[in-house]
Amino acid sequence: MLLCPGITVVDDAGAIAARVAAAFETPLRPSPDVLAPVRVSVGIAVSGRDSTPETLLAAADRAMAEVRLERQGSGRLA
Repeated sequence: MLLCPGITVVDDAGAIAARVAAAFETPLRPSPDVLAPVRVSVGIAVSGRDSTPETLLAAADRAMAEVRLERQGSGRLA
């Protein structure tokens, strides 16, 4: 989980999500003879006046589940 309290523009959250996903594009090499690709799914939730930590986490989890179902590995707004 990554919290970004200073983000006020939705596109900024998407840019951060893209940078996080890009960091995992290179497969890991846990040993010289093993190459382990990693897939990342990012769910984004934006806080509103009535948001609670629980509702934000649930919204981000739903968005991430949609991304996983679509197998895009990018991000989806909730």
